[in-house]
Amino acid sequence: MKINYFDFYKLYTALPMQLLRIFILFGFAFLIILNYDQFLIFRFLLIVYTVFLVNEIFIFFKINKSFPQKLVMDQGASFEKSTLFKTRKIMSGRNILSSISHLLKEPDVAFLITRLGREPEKIEDVERQALFNKALEITQKVKGRYITSADILTAYLLITEEKTNVLLQLELTENDLLEILMWARGRFKLDITRTHTMHFTGYGVFDFFIYGWDTLAREYSYDISLSVINKYETPIVGREKEFHTMVSTLSKTSNNNVLIIGDPGVGRAALVRKLALEAYRDSHFPLAHVKVYELLVDRLLAGVQAPGDLEARLSLLLSELEHSGNIIIFIQNIENIFGGGGFNLDMSGILFQYLENGRIQIIGTTTSAFNKSVIDKKTSISSLFERIRIDEPDRASLFQMIAAHVDVIEYEYKVSISYKAIHESVELSSTYMPDFYLPGKAINLLQDAAARVRLNGKKVVTKEDVTGIIQEKTNIILEKPTEEEKKTLLSLETDLHKRVIGQNQAVDAVAKAIRRLRSGFSQHNRPISVFLFLGPTGVGKTETAKALAALYFGDENAMIRLDMSEYQTQNEVERLLGGIPGGEELSNSLPEAVRLHPFSLLLLDEFEKAHPQILDIFLQIFEDGRLTDNQGKTVSFKNTIIIATSNAGSEMIRQMIKGGVDSEVLKNDLVEKLLTSGQFKPELLNRFDDVIVFKPLSFEEARKIAYLLLANSLKTLEDDQIYLTFTDLVLDKIVKESYDEEAGARNMRRYIGSTIEDFISKLILENKLARGTHATITTDANGNYILQ
Repeated sequence: MKINYFDFYKLYTALPMQLLRIFILFGFAFLIILNYDQFLIFRFLLIVYTVFLVNEIFIFFKINKSFPQKLVMDQGASFEKSTLFKTRKIMSGRNILSSISHLLKEPDVAFLITRLGREPEKIEDVERQALFNKALEITQKVKGRYITSADILTAYLLITEEKTNVLLQLELTENDLLEILMWARGRFKLDITRTHTMHFTGYGVFDFFIYGWDTLAREYSYDISLSVINKYETPIVGREKEFHTMVSTLSKTSNNNVLIIGDPGVGRAALVRKLALEAYRDSHFPLAHVKVYELLVDRLLAGVQAPGDLEARLSLLLSELEHSGNIIIFIQNIENIFGGGGFNLDMSGILFQYLENGRIQIIGTTTSAFNKSVIDKKTSISSLFERIRIDEPDRASLFQMIAAHVDVIEYEYKVSISYKAIHESVELSSTYMPDFYLPGKAINLLQDAAARVRLNGKKVVTKEDVTGIIQEKTNIILEKPTEEEKKTLLSLETDLHKRVIGQNQAVDAVAKAIRRLRSGFSQHNRPISVFLFLGPTGVGKTETAKALAALYFGDENAMIRLDMSEYQTQNEVERLLGGIPGGEELSNSLPEAVRLHPFSLLLLDEFEKAHPQILDIFLQIFEDGRLTDNQGKTVSFKNTIIIATSNAGSEMIRQMIKGGVDSEVLKNDLVEKLLTSGQFKPELLNRFDDVIVFKPLSFEEARKIAYLLLANSLKTLEDDQIYLTFTDLVLDKIVKESYDEEAGARNMRRYIGSTIEDFISKLILENKLARGTHATITTDANGNYILQ
């Protein structure tokens, strides 16, 4: 008859039985002490006591550590056959409400509730079998082995969601809950047989008997094996296939070197740490007792006076490694010793003789670009490496990878990281950190947030903490609008018109674009908005861009401005993209500017004058919201507003305005002319969100601009306690003498500087205008400026 271990478990853990076992344990101990001088009685009691202890140990490891009969994936799996004994016992009570209440005290359930954000306010009654069936379904969905307490609680939350709305109130989905469940299962290793490993600090006296002599290796490299056994190491999640390939390659007798190809942050070094850890703790591992050292190239180069010295030092190091026989050398960015990557040295020839016959083994990392441009060209030594490619993980395994690192971050920083903080780190780093890669960039973001939270004396890293770090790194506004900002957004047109006179269509368009952005609407991978401003010189095209930058981006200098008339030849393409492909990177390029200031306004003055190839580059930016520079780095333009200005069709605009043509007809006819004249390709014009026509200024509009310019100029004198106003006669004179249809209002600022500002400056120098003066500027009968 098959033993039912669960019945034994229930009996063994029942409260009366536990009290009885404790009584027997202490009772016999007491009797042994009382009869220590009665040899026969003492021996008898000691034998019985020993048998009792052995039995307790046996029961503990046999019964308490037993697993259910079937895995949840097996045919015939059920709640009774596939649930961990402790969970099954809790749920075997007659009252389901009491069972759920007891379940909430379990460590894995408490963890799940904490990461969820709150526990149910009221325990709802549910049908027992429906709950068990749902728990089995959930465990199968998350690919668990056995049903655990956390699975039961997850099933309960989903069944009762319609009544409780717990997930709805927490703004979470069923998928979010399942991710938290997988996090809990991984954290507590509920259905995995645990292994116990001893940990040591420092080197053993007789290490060299096992590992070989490694004096130079310790001098010029870092002992990864020692580091992983002395710290709380992060488990490797989701890279099992790549790890198996690496171990298989390293286990061969020839061509047994590995080149891991991938971008920084995808987990290349993590595979090597996993290898070092498994080699240390598993005697049945194919590479057991192997040690892993990381070669520190900069330390190897330190103090070297001549190439010959370097070759001699490297040869000695390789000879030592060959003699040890069980050391694998790890070289990050291996292109550095293949003649690329910035060190300008090629040590591959020295390595070849050792690698060819398998006397030493190397694991190197590099990127796809360096593998192609540097390593593949060294065909003889390149053929000795097995390539393993690692890409960014898919979203299904990404969360579990990051959650595994969260355990370490929490341990190091003594904080707790919320589920929403992890989710936010993935979303925000994916969008706003395009130069880095997952999961590394999300993990680094959480580390920054944990450090900040600990510094501020808090205990929990929240979604808002992660958002704050991204805002600091990118200067991008991500938080929901405050009440003050909402007022600004709703009055954008009014505030813009304080600087931009007339041009209602342009002001309305940019105001709407900002409101859409801050209300949560986005164009996925496109820029926030892309506008083409058409119109004569001096009518407010550039001033509109400056006003928007000052009002919303905080400073009119928060604007990347390119004069496209400077990019009229094909040679300027390299300057725009940051240098010759693969060559030295140029500063002040467009990609560099946007990388440094991703949340900004990009103003492209005189856009029509740029070379056609440069216009094609902007066609890609307008459509895809990204640009790859000549160094192979991709830059996101998703958080930019792009405004291109052009004087094309200015005369046509003036003539049609004089003829009283409707604004929409004017725009359509103007766009048609631009297309037929070949100034812009149809596909380029179609990428603009809006083409906005700036009309020539009327006399009254020019007068308002004169008022703004003069008022701003005189306001600077208030720092010296000189307060000046002006009359309408002054405005009339400014407009009459500085405004014309060809130049628009562009000459007004220059005119005010050369006349009125010069007039005031002379009065100050002649001591005719002192501190505390209040006066008004006007004109006399001859039209000369005077003070009254």
